[in-house]
Amino acid sequence: KAAERRRSPVRFHGYLSAEELEACMLASDVGIVPMRDASGVAVPNKVVDYAAHGLAMVCGLSGESLELLKEYQGGVGYEPDNMESFMAALRRYIGNAELLTSHRAGVRRMAEELFDERLIYPEMAAVLADMGGRGLYV
Repeated sequence: KAAERRRSPVRFHGYLSAEELEACMLASDVGIVPMRDASGVAVPNKVVDYAAHGLAMVCGLSGESLELLKEYQGGVGYEPDNMESFMAALRRYIGNAELLTSHRAGVRRMAEELFDERLIYPEMAAVLADMGGRGLYV
């Protein structure tokens, strides 16, 4: 509500249904990955979802996720728990349509090359088949 009163383009959403989430993603330009390396997650689903929707990213992770964003020129990093770092990352997109457009194209390319289920699932099935019915135990 406060963001609406200030006419801020930033929106914080609670739980969203699948339809609401889809509408939100389609109406957005940038996705925030507010995670720390201590989470132990290399590439969270959030990165895959944002990439599939062509959202440039502001990422708090410094490992594989940020490396992918740099490689595909799809986003910028920030230091978690550092508001100045976070705001500086967001400001890179404000008034810079060229960077935003470039990063959105980069994440779309990343999604197509790395996260396309039509490519991933056959490879996964082949790996499981090669296990000869032994199963997978974690």
